[in-house]
Amino acid sequence: MLLGRVAYGESDLVVTLLTEPLGRVSALARGARRSSKRFAGALEPMHTLRVSLDERPRADLAVLYTADPRDALVGNARRLCPGRTVSWPVDPPAGRHAAAHFAGAVADTVPEPRDLPPAGLRVSPDLSAWAGEWLAERLPEAAGPVAVHPGSGGRRKCWAPEHFAHLMGALGRPVVLLEGPADAAPCARTAALAGPGAAPARAAGLSVAQTAALLSRCRLYVGNDSGVSHLGAGLGVPTVAVFGPTDPRTWRPLGRRVVSCGGNGAWPDPALVLDACRRLLQPA
Repeated sequence: MLLGRVAYGESDLVVTLLTEPLGRVSALARGARRSSKRFAGALEPMHTLRVSLDERPRADLAVLYTADPRDALVGNARRLCPGRTVSWPVDPPAGRHAAAHFAGAVADTVPEPRDLPPAGLRVSPDLSAWAGEWLAERLPEAAGPVAVHPGSGGRRKCWAPEHFAHLMGALGRPVVLLEGPADAAPCARTAALAGPGAAPARAAGLSVAQTAALLSRCRLYVGNDSGVSHLGAGLGVPTVAVFGPTDPRTWRPLGRRVVSCGGNGAWPDPALVLDACRRLLQPA
């Protein structure tokens, strides 16, 4: 017997059923709001139905990061998840690192960043071999190039291409220029300003796994406040993260050899970024 129903998503319903073998259960009726022919008014309260239930693996804990704990998503999850449901603010408080904030949803107390386990990302042997071939084809004389990512998915968090180009020339090392789907303009500008003597190998159209493979073969990574910077740090690559409008206390990559420059509305002096790069290029 159908006891009640709640809209879920664009076309589904979460239905509450009273059954003989299981008692009261909740289920998802896919497409119920979109297909009038299929259900023909049967999903009305107190109707008797013949249903087939597919039991899914049960979760002991569901964590929902949301700006509003009264959101319908939270209510639906509590109906569907037999275990504990935690609603946690999506925005970290000022000054608290995002990783520690998100981990706090499942910890007794919000941890300090230093207490979090290292990411310890690894690249598969096949992808590592692919990266080696990619580099040998484009930078045949290079040993341990520098990876540079002038984009960030939006112009607001992008350090000036002129500074990246100057940095590439000052380091005097072969460069892999990483280009994401939204990074064509800053990468093109950086490459043009670098000049023919410091022409980088542009890496565009790569998957996240391929990007990780190239990063793992680089001596140093330099980039903006972006996911690629966190990827480099998680792989253990010496990383310089450049911040402008965002707060590095909250969004800096975590890692053993990571330096954050600038932030909180102020872009760093290029000389400071260059000095950080040179220090990280020294043997550990």
